This record gives sequence, structure tokens and C-alpha cells, in this order.
Amino acid sequence: MKQKPKISIIIPVYNAEKYLRKCLDSIVNQTFKDIEIICVNDGSSDNSLAILKEYSCKYSNIKVINKKNSGIIGARISGFKQATGEYIGWVDNDDFIELNMYEKLYNAGKKIDADIVICNYAFYPHSISTKKKWFNEYKGKMDWHFISHNRLLWNKIVKRQLLEKIDFIHLLKKLGEGSYTIALLTAKKIVTINEELYHYRVGHNSTSGSFIGKTEYYLETSKREEQKLEMIKQMNLNKDLILYFEYYAMRSKLVLALVAALNNNRKLYSSSIKFLKDSHFFQKKYSIFFHEDFSKIKRIFLKHILMNSYFLTRMIAKRVYKGSSK
Repeated sequence: MKQKPKISIIIPVYNAEKYLRKCLDSIVNQTFKDIEIICVNDGSSDNSLAILKEYSCKYSNIKVINKKNSGIIGARISGFKQATGEYIGWVDNDDFIELNMYEKLYNAGKKIDADIVICNYAFYPHSISTKKKWFNEYKGKMDWHFISHNRLLWNKIVKRQLLEKIDFIHLLKKLGEGSYTIALLTAKKIVTINEELYHYRVGHNSTSGSFIGKTEYYLETSKREEQKLEMIKQMNLNKDLILYFEYYAMRSKLVLALVAALNNNRKLYSSSIKFLKDSHFFQKKYSIFFHEDFSKIKRIFLKHILMNSYFLTRMIAKRVYKGSSK
């Protein structure tokens, strides 16, 4: 019987021909060799599938899944179902990683038998001053600040056993990209590496980055945040964590109102603003999270313009967010 790999690396792929080779080269040339690479072509209309087939012919540890387009969540589910590794890792199809990333993550994890291992990352090809980093070192305490900076999938490896325990496929369907929040809250041992081993590409339109034409996406995201809050309320968490997730569910309505205005959906904008006002979003108990999340200028815009003027919000959003990118 063939021995199962130490790490399964899953890459959802959609129309990524421009960046895909750099992504794949950084993975097939890892110093850590005991890996399987699962590439899920999610109905690409460019040459992505041809590139994947080329690499799978050259490298025996690459498996290509070709499916009709169903979105990033469907692609993640298809990839996870095929994964057999001890740990699961994810790489976005337009990003790339340091050649020793998985060696460092795996060795650090094995030292303490960690459930989750997280590394720092860098923006590529240039830093983005307006984006906050999604990394914070773990110092033995599971607090809201750590979760808010480490909930994404791609700069970490997670034990497949843990993901199966929390029914990861069900969570993906219900919570989408927020599923790893539950993994963080459930993990018994976590280790972080403060080295920029993952390179997150910015400055282009990605499948996850644009506000234009994405009203339905952000509406679905808001619904998922509400579902996540209800799930988290059933867990034995401290009050500060519960308060943070309450804030984050309402924050998703704030973003939805902005996206609705940008995309000329006044009805959705109005209903989102009403929800925020009825929920007293700007009351003092949420201020620590709000100030951590947004710069002073953004806070002024969100609190005084977005909340009160559809037309002014739409005018400003059209200027600032035209084709907002990853």
C-alpha cells in the first residue's frame, strides 16, 4: 500500500494562466518532498488546464481535477475530498511560496505535534500600505486579535484529522472562507513562524478581490458571518471573543452597504444601513474592534457618510473602488 504523503497542497485554479507557472514552480521545487499537489481547475476558459496537464505529466505527485465552474468553495471542496496528507495546505493560483516553506512549517509542527502551523507572508510585487497584515504570532492565548489576523487559509498547514473532526466540508458549504476560524478555535496546539514564506500577489483583479459586480458575493458573505456567529455562540468562549464575532457579523453588513451603493442597489444599501442602526453598531463596546479594523479616514467615511448618504457614498465609492483588486 502506498504511504500517504505528509502534506497535501490544494490549489483552486480559475483563469490563472498569467501567474500559474510561477505558482506551480514554487511548489514542485519545494525542499520538502513528501507532498501531493492537488490542482482543481474550476472551469477555466484560458490555458490554465493545459498548463496543469503539462505539469502533471512532468511531476508524478500532481493530480489534476477538471470540473465545471462552481466557484472557489466548490473547488476547495473537490480538492479536499481528494487530499490524503497528514496536513492540508492551500495556495492561491496567482501566488507563490518560498522553496522551503513547507519544510519549515512541517518541522515546526512536528516538534510539538501542532494542529495548525502558520507563517508570515509578504505582498508581491509591492507592499500595500492600506492593507493590514493577516498574521499575528501565537503566544499561547486564543484572543480576538490573534483570530482577526490569522483566519485565512493559505499561509498555514492544518492537520487533516482536525479538519475532519470539525466537518470541514460542511463548514465550507455553510461558512465559506470563514471555516478556518472554527479550526483555530478548536485546535489544541498552534505554532507560528514569523518568516515571510508566502507571497500574496496584489495589484491585479483576482477572483476574490473586486467590489464591482460582486453584490451577491458580499450578500452571501454577510449571511455566512451571521451563521458563523450563531455557531460560535454555542461554543464555550470568553465574552471578548463573542463580542468580536458579534462585531464581525455586523461589519459584514457595513461592507455590504458599501458594495450595494457602489453597484447601484439602493434597496440593499438601505436595508443594510437599517440593520446597522437598529443594532447600534457604533456603540462603545465595539469601538476597539472598529478602530483596529479601519484607519481614521475610513472610520469617518463609514460612520458619517456611508451611514447617512447613499448618493455621496456611491459617488466616493465609484472613485475609490473602481475595479478594486486583490
